Amino acid sequence: MSPVARPEARQRLSTRAGLFLLAVLTLVFFRGVVFGERLFTVDFHLTFQPLREVLGRALSDGFPGWNPHLSNGVPLAANPLNAAFYPLNWIFRAVPAATGLTWLTLLHVLFGAVGAFRLARRQGQFTPGAFTTATVVAFGGVAASATAYSNLCWSASWLPWLLLGLDRLSRPEPDERPWRSQLLVAGSVLALSLLGEPFVLLGGALGGGLLLLETAARERPRPAWRTALPFLWPVALGLVLALPALLAYLDYAPHSVRGAGFTHEGVTLWSAHPAAFVDIALPGVYGEPALQSFDGATGYWARALVADKGYPLFAGTYVGGLVLALAVIGAATGRGRWLLPTWLGLLALLALGRFGPFTWLYGMPGLDALRYPVKWLVPALLPLALLAGRGVDRVERTAVPTGRAPLAIALGVTILVIAGVSMVVQLPAALDALAGEAIAERAPVRAAVLRATLRGLVPSIVALTLVYFALVRPAPSPRAARHRAQWTAALLALLVGVDLVQANARLAPTVGPGFYRDVPALADAIVEDRPPVQRIAVARPRGVNFVRDPIYAEQARGQREALVGYTALAYGLDLAFGPDTEALHPLRYTQLQV
Repeated sequence: MSPVARPEARQRLSTRAGLFLLAVLTLVFFRGVVFGERLFTVDFHLTFQPLREVLGRALSDGFPGWNPHLSNGVPLAANPLNAAFYPLNWIFRAVPAATGLTWLTLLHVLFGAVGAFRLARRQGQFTPGAFTTATVVAFGGVAASATAYSNLCWSASWLPWLLLGLDRLSRPEPDERPWRSQLLVAGSVLALSLLGEPFVLLGGALGGGLLLLETAARERPRPAWRTALPFLWPVALGLVLALPALLAYLDYAPHSVRGAGFTHEGVTLWSAHPAAFVDIALPGVYGEPALQSFDGATGYWARALVADKGYPLFAGTYVGGLVLALAVIGAATGRGRWLLPTWLGLLALLALGRFGPFTWLYGMPGLDALRYPVKWLVPALLPLALLAGRGVDRVERTAVPTGRAPLAIALGVTILVIAGVSMVVQLPAALDALAGEAIAERAPVRAAVLRATLRGLVPSIVALTLVYFALVRPAPSPRAARHRAQWTAALLALLVGVDLVQANARLAPTVGPGFYRDVPALADAIVEDRPPVQRIAVARPRGVNFVRDPIYAEQARGQREALVGYTALAYGLDLAFGPDTEALHPLRYTQLQV
């Protein structure tokens, strides 16, 4: 093998090893699924599993145009929540909904991780940096929490591929065929349109727009239209291919509650309170959102941050102090260094909703149909991941103790130490304000805050300190310095991946197949009674006892027993009124219900 070919072969081997390890971590993260269990949290079992059961039955009868089992008949294919035009959903004609949704979610997470890996490699990151990018995209707290919402999780998996195609078009390599990049962009736009999740689609459009601006600035004085054309026509092709679905959505939307628009309070109901961002570095610092209650010792105690709901939309947002420090290092390096921080910053400000500077946007026509600004955090995970990967890459390229990386790492350690001390000292003093009421038993909450602080910051501080001393320690030769930097970067990447899998796997718990297979007594009684018109209305149960371990399980079983949400549809029953009146139910029928 020639000296020139040897580095290329080593890079290919490194890339394959990174992808293999990424697949292994995905299987470890979803180990319950591997052993035959099913996902079930929140809307996964309350909404998506019942609706996919209905979709499967409709597909067996032909074209899934109508759902006769909800609200005395509603459009099925025209409701983007059903994603009936998305080809992978057609498996529900033959596969049970819970099984299909679970495995498709796992595959989408892995698919998105591979796309993020490829995107990072395309942007010049070595394998450790690309691996870091992929693990943050796949196993970050928001991504893990989004597995409960199939529309968000599946859409997010296409976002890295969209940006990969756009990046290829902005900087084509001599040996690349443009039509492949154009088809990748068109296919990603098609998939995002069919899945019908506006926050991810618009978040990707924002990132693509910034990339276009960066390309136009770089190619001056070339006419702007000539710069934009290679970007825009693949996007237009994807939208044209999605026209059957888009026309159906647009035709039905004006007749739905969402098409009528919401009040500003309704749109911004789940906004990201600035204090809630503490959970990004300290996992579970505000208690356990999964329990959706607080009994004085367990549950989500910072209810003032989500006063209207009592619990956050996403059960966790943790990425860790190590990832945040690496992202800060990455923000100061790399080509187009303003692009990723700007994209991330805009999405974070949008996620603030009523707490941020863009609250006025949600009162504008069209945008008043976008509920819950906190969903902007889903696309925001990609630029954060790319910045963290770029930070690892910067460490690997620092073969000698010069430059900004050691100084940036030392600064990061200092900031994390100050943040940890501040949390331990200041947060307990604000317990009542964050809880929105006086907490009688303060000791358990203070202990939880201390545990979260130690769990979130100490490993990051230790890891960064070791990296700092590894970089500044004199090496016997330049080659030894390069090898040390490479091994340090690889260790950093592995620490990030293991930490995220260990901390956030709890956000995507699983249950045995009997959870979906066993028919609740209430549903069985209704079926046995066989009334002339088999319509039922379901109210939220009261007095359900929640337990901490396993997360959600007892709560979810109580919801299934009481047929909360859409669960009655999963057992062959009909719902006279939709349980989510603010979604896409017919406007006139919802007015009748009210």
